[in-house]
Amino acid sequence: MLTEFEKPTLDNYSKSIQKICMYLVVSILLIALFIISPLKNYYVVSTIGKIVCILLLAFALYQNIILSTGDNQQVKANQVYSYILSLFIFVLILSILRKFFIKSTPVPVII
Repeated sequence: MLTEFEKPTLDNYSKSIQKICMYLVVSILLIALFIISPLKNYYVVSTIGKIVCILLLAFALYQNIILSTGDNQQVKANQVYSYILSLFIFVLILSILRKFFIKSTPVPVII
């Protein structure tokens, strides 16, 4: 039985993109929860949340790269969009990794 990546039809392509978008939405919600919210002040919780976000984004990036390597003419137009999406996912992964090493300190306000 062929998997969805071995049968490059437009229907399978759209289902795969929906799964990738679900991974991205979940990771963005986790980013909001563990990086932007007050949970970022707890080191262990924040670190685990960042690792989970990076893993989800890396999996979405991997799936997107695999999906965009097909030879089907129906999906060739969408490959450019997949490459752009991959670039944005990669930038998001790098920005989360940067949060591991650079701790933001509050800037004093002079009145």
